Amino acid sequence: MIRQHSSASKRLKQPLPMAYPIPTNREELLTLCRQPADSEILATAIVGIIQWARTQGQSLADLQAEILTEDQLLEPEQRQWLSELLLKTWQQLETTSATHSAESS
Repeated sequence: MIRQHSSASKRLKQPLPMAYPIPTNREELLTLCRQPADSEILATAIVGIIQWARTQGQSLADLQAEILTEDQLLEPEQRQWLSELLLKTWQQLETTSATHSAESS
């Protein structure tokens, strides 16, 4: 997830750098999870989880199935919300990747 200045984003559409690096492995993700929770930590963790899942050959459906599995940590509504957030983020990452690939060509 990318933060943007509200007034500047309309003119420049330039993303601001995130304060935390996107985790590339399980250890970095666990380290990130030990930080006090805020929206930037959540966004960074979600992007890291999606990228890690992709490197493991998981699809969006696989990742959503894991999130939607019954557990003691989240209520069903929370799991559904998180599943939808994963979908939106996955799609945004694909769009961003495709845009960068097209610009590089």
